[in-house]
Amino acid sequence: MKVNLSYMKNKEVLIFFPYLHAFGGIEELFCILSASIKVKVVCFEDKLGLAKYSKNIEVIDLKPRSYFEKIFLVKKFFSNSENLTTPIMWGYKSAFFAYLACIKKYNVHLDDPPSLILGFFKKKSFFVSLRHAIAEIINKKALQKANVRMTQCKKNATELNKHYGCNFKYCHPGIINKGHILKKSNKKIFILSISRLQHNKNLDWIINAISLLKVINLKLFKKIEVNIIGKGEEKTFLENLVFEKKVHEAIKFRGFVSNKAKDKFLKKSHIFVIPAVQGYGIPALEALSYKNKLVMNKETRISEIFKNNSVISISQNNFKSFNKNFLKTLDETSNNKKANFNLILPDHKKWSKFIYTNSI
Repeated sequence: MKVNLSYMKNKEVLIFFPYLHAFGGIEELFCILSASIKVKVVCFEDKLGLAKYSKNIEVIDLKPRSYFEKIFLVKKFFSNSENLTTPIMWGYKSAFFAYLACIKKYNVHLDDPPSLILGFFKKKSFFVSLRHAIAEIINKKALQKANVRMTQCKKNATELNKHYGCNFKYCHPGIINKGHILKKSNKKIFILSISRLQHNKNLDWIINAISLLKVINLKLFKKIEVNIIGKGEEKTFLENLVFEKKVHEAIKFRGFVSNKAKDKFLKKSHIFVIPAVQGYGIPALEALSYKNKLVMNKETRISEIFKNNSVISISQNNFKSFNKNFLKTLDETSNNKKANFNLILPDHKKWSKFIYTNSI
């Protein structure tokens, strides 16, 4: 269905997202949104320089000097009657500050399900967990006070509704598909991962899968190259694991790369792997648009829009299942088994319209 965006011309959305420190999934969503409408992002700190990624993004850095000044500046900015749209508090921290600042009217967009957040804090110290428990009380009040609550998929909406006792609307974000016509190498098989290097991404599954491949099929192992794009706190752990498993000749860590470089990796790759537990998974759509076969964990929640087929393989949330699907996809790719990439993917224009109509 064609989405008419003409009425959104010269319109804008106002988003509060406190910390722009690294380019990840949320920042990618802001850029996708900016393809259809002007995006104003209010923050406390912009180390990233987000505006350089899109001419249609304006960043307003409040630059607070203390915790209490954060609350004061949020109240001052969002109480301004000149704001033409209802601000969207993007993420838990944004909703938290909106409630403390007593903002009268705001909407909320959450990317991550509470189970992912709670799982992270279970591994922390008692005092960190206690601080989170107090923040959760405020979060619940903040979300219940919000005018409209949004998320990215049905599974998130169901979990958020159950956890916080309030309804969430959802719409699947899409990407701008340029209709790539690609010819891949038939001499080497390129495998790609794009994500932050953190615990919930399960990137050790990729390393362990390659390690097992070396044992069971050395000939195929010598034919592959694995590129892992991204930065994060697990970088040292993952690099050490690669050397421990003796697969460093096959696995390369590329760090953070430019969009141009990322496109080059996507163009040449045959298989894209997502072992992560996460709230959505935009890179899955980018990979499919570049004719990559996809091996993904069902707990990457974009999986709810897919079915297993010649291109997409969805595993259970464990290494055994993921490895089985990965080896099957690798074998099919090695044997040039035909894959049908004629897939219907989410429309970025429909998602942009959803965001805009829920901010006026």
